[in-house]
Amino acid sequence: ITFAILNWIKVPAYILLGEFTLNNLSATASFLPVAILATFFGVWLVKRIEVQRYYTVLYVFMTLLGLKLLFDAIYNSGLSL
Repeated sequence: ITFAILNWIKVPAYILLGEFTLNNLSATASFLPVAILATFFGVWLVKRIEVQRYYTVLYVFMTLLGLKLLFDAIYNSGLSL
């Protein structure tokens, strides 16, 4: 409920920015079936995977993502190692 409220609070700002165009809304609607399928796949996966294995994979991906973001920040700032 909290996330729904926070997302609805953003709607007036998006309207003022002109983000709700026909192209934007049609592109968003085209992803709706994918979102529904991904949700069901996620529920199916959570029921079949060990919690410890899930967290291990999650931590590995988060670490790799953090290293990539650090690399990009250093590379794009002009600093050299």
